[in-house]
Amino acid sequence: MFFENLEELNLEHNSIKVFPKEISKLSNLKTLIINNNGIETLPEAITSLSKLELLLLSDNNIEKLPRNISDLKNLKTLILKGNKISPQEKERLKKQLPNCKIYW
Repeated sequence: MFFENLEELNLEHNSIKVFPKEISKLSNLKTLIINNNGIETLPEAITSLSKLELLLLSDNNIEKLPRNISDLKNLKTLILKGNKISPQEKERLKKQLPNCKIYW
């Protein structure tokens, strides 16, 4: 793939409604910025981004993250400000990502 060595991808302010599944194939990605779009859900395949350290998802329409989000072992920072995350989902994420700083 042409972008296989890509480490950072910024797609903020692009009116993206559906998370592009192709992103999940970027195996060297460390930073993904996808703020200020209209994304409602993330595919389970996002957890294949094993090197991901920073995930910015602010100001979308996300209510839940994939059940297997804990597979992102290298994730250090997750920013979810401006989404529709319930208190129950926040608790689940805190438990599944104990070594990750999460900003609501």
